[in-house]
Amino acid sequence: LGKMAEKALGNKLFADKQYKEAAVQYTKALKTTPKEELHIIYSNRSASFHGMERFNKALEDADSCIELKPDWVKGYFRKAKALETLGKVNEMAEVLDKGLALDPTSMELRQMMKKAFPNRELPPLPPKEPPKSTPAPVSVPASSQSEDVMLEEGVVSFAREILSEITKEFNAKDKQNGESFRAQIHLLPSNESSNRPVISIERAFLSPETCIECIKFLRDMIHREKCVASVLIAQKSTIAYPQRWKNKTKEEFPFDEDVDGLFVQLETFASPIKHTSIVHFLPMDKATGQLAKEGYPLNVDKFGLFPPLFRRDEK
Repeated sequence: LGKMAEKALGNKLFADKQYKEAAVQYTKALKTTPKEELHIIYSNRSASFHGMERFNKALEDADSCIELKPDWVKGYFRKAKALETLGKVNEMAEVLDKGLALDPTSMELRQMMKKAFPNRELPPLPPKEPPKSTPAPVSVPASSQSEDVMLEEGVVSFAREILSEITKEFNAKDKQNGESFRAQIHLLPSNESSNRPVISIERAFLSPETCIECIKFLRDMIHREKCVASVLIAQKSTIAYPQRWKNKTKEEFPFDEDVDGLFVQLETFASPIKHTSIVHFLPMDKATGQLAKEGYPLNVDKFGLFPPLFRRDEK
C-alpha cells in the first residue's frame, strides 16, 4: 500500500470504530509520509489510541502533532481530549486556551471548553473579512418556482459571495497529495453590522454522535447570534456520516460513487412561515480537480447533511 492508501484505510477503519487496526495503518503511514504531512498521521493515530483507551499514547501523539505543526488546532483538540480523560483538567484548560488563540472559530475547541468549563468566557468570533475583489459569478443554490419560500436578495448575495471564495480555495488545493476541504458553516446574523461567524465543522461528519453534538452547538449559536441564514459546505470524500448519497437511484443522484465534490446546504429563516432549506452538489472533475460551475439541485429531505438548524418553536 502507498502512503495515501494506508492513510485512507486507516480513516475507513477508524470510521468503523476498528481503532486498533486503524492505528496499525497510521503507524505504517508514518514511515512513508512526507514530513510536512506527518502531523495529520499523528493526529489520526492519537484519535485511534483514544478509542482504544490508551490515553497516554494518545497524549504522546498529540504532542508530536503539535511539535510538527504548532499552528494546527486539531493537535490541541487531540491533546485536550487526552488530558481530559487523564483527569489533568488544569493542563486541559491551558491547551484549549492556546488552541482557541490560534483559531477562535474552532467548533471542536469551543464546544469542549463550554462543556468542561461553563463559567469561562469564550473568545469572541472574528469578523468576516470582505472579499478583496468582486467575486466571479458562481452557480448558487437559490429559490425556484417549485419552492414555497423565495430567498431574499441579501441571502442570495451572502451565499454567492461565500461560494465564490470557497470555489477558489477548493480549486487551489493539491488533491493529488491528499489536500481536502475542511467542512464549515457560515452564518448570517439578522443585524447587518454584526460579525458573520464561520465555524469549522469537520468533526461533525465522523459519526452520528459527533453530528448530533455539532447540530446542538450550531442551534445554540444561531439562536444566540439571531441568525437568519446559514450556508453549510462539506467535501463528499471527507464525510463518514451521514453518507446520504448511498443507495440512491441515478435519477436521485446522477453521479458515480467515486465522484467527489462539494455539498452545499443553504437554510434561511425569516419567520415561522418563511423558512426554507435547499441542497446542491458541485461535482469535481477527476482530471483537473476543479469544481463544476453549475451545482446540481438535490432533494433536501433525502440529501440534507443536517436537519433544520433554525428553531421554529422556540419557547
